[in-house]
Amino acid sequence: MNKRIMRNNQSITQKIMDALKREFDLPFTIDHLNMNKGIRFRLFPSNKEENFFEAYIYLRDNIRFMATLIPQKYGRAFVSTMEQATDDMKSLFAAVIRELQVEDCQIAFSINGGLVNPLNIPSWPKKWDKVEIKLLKSPFFFLEESKHEIKEFVNIVIKTVSLFLALVPIERIENSESLFEGSEELIKSRKYERNPIARRICIEKKGCKCAICGFDFERAYGEIGKGFIEVHHIIPISSNGESHQINPESDLIPLCSNCHSMIHKRKPPFLPQELSSRLNKSINNG
Repeated sequence: MNKRIMRNNQSITQKIMDALKREFDLPFTIDHLNMNKGIRFRLFPSNKEENFFEAYIYLRDNIRFMATLIPQKYGRAFVSTMEQATDDMKSLFAAVIRELQVEDCQIAFSINGGLVNPLNIPSWPKKWDKVEIKLLKSPFFFLEESKHEIKEFVNIVIKTVSLFLALVPIERIENSESLFEGSEELIKSRKYERNPIARRICIEKKGCKCAICGFDFERAYGEIGKGFIEVHHIIPISSNGESHQINPESDLIPLCSNCHSMIHKRKPPFLPQELSSRLNKSINNG
C-alpha cells in the first residue's frame, strides 16, 4: 500500500471514529487489514470491561461496499441482551433496515445460523445463541475520494453499526438535570428521545429546524449550532401501551429548546399543531 493511500485511509478512519463517537457517545477502535484493491478494516467499540461486537468493513475495488457484523469472541452476554430487546428496540432495528433497503443495500440477517426476515420480527427465534448480519451495496462508488464520497462512506458505516446497537439499550447521557424529573412517563419518553439511532433517523427525515417555529441553530449561531436540535416524542410512550412499536419517522419531531419546553407545559403534552396554533395566534396578535 503506497503512502498516499495510507494517508487517505488514516484520514477516512479518523472521520469514521469521530462520527461514531459523536453519534453513539461510545469510543471505537479501527484496525486496518491488508487489502490490495480497496479499503478493509475491523471496527469495534473499545470498551475494556464489556464484550460487544465487531464489524468487518470492505470497500472492494472502490465500487462495492460490504460489511459483516458479529459479536466479539466472548460476546455471549451481548447476544443475550439482543435476544431480550424490547419492542421499541426492534422497531428501531426495522427502521434502520428500511433505511438501508431504500439505499439498495442487500441485508442477510441470521440467528442461530439460519437466515431470518429482519422485518418479520414475530418470526425471529425466541432463544439466540449466535447472530450475524451481512450487508452489501453494489455499486457503491468511492473513486475520487471527494468530500461527498467520504461523507456517504461515513454515513453507511454509521447505519451499519446502528443495526447491532439498535437491539441493545444505549442512550445519550445528559449532563444537565432533566426538566421533567418526577414524571415517570416523561422520563421514559426522554430516555427514548436520547437514543442516538432514533434521533438520527428523525433528523435525517425532518432536518434540524424546529418543527414549530422554524428556528435553525446553525443559522443563528454558526458552526457551533450545526446539527443541534432537540427531539420530541409526540405522544408519551405510556399512552401507547406496551405493544406499541415506535416509528422515529412519524412519532418523533425536531424542536428547539423553547418549543420543547413549552410543549411540555401541559400533561399530556400539547400536540405539535396545538402549540403551532398558539404561536401563530400570538404572533398575529402582536
